[in-house]
Amino acid sequence: MQRTEISAERFYMAAVLETGGIGAAGIHVLKRSFPTMEAIWNAPHSELRAAGLTEDAAEKLTAFRREHPDRPIELQESAGVLGITLLSPEDELYPSLLKEIHLPPP
Repeated sequence: MQRTEISAERFYMAAVLETGGIGAAGIHVLKRSFPTMEAIWNAPHSELRAAGLTEDAAEKLTAFRREHPDRPIELQESAGVLGITLLSPEDELYPSLLKEIHLPPP
């Protein structure tokens, strides 16, 4: 994955997490079935359910996406303006103690 793709993936993850129905455990479940966070963001309700997401979480994600289809892009643009960097467990700067817990925050 190129640097810009990695960066974009983090904003898709942030948008998915913003839906309010999915946390670290839900992300972990979805990542087993989808190749990217963008694929998760764009997945139809039925595929989210087939991947193991609860009905409530799948509905929250699809409803949020309908209302805010450009949210990942908006988050990326806002972060750029504000100088915000999103970290993931794969990053060197991600807190080492968080890496040690079961299901660290994505």
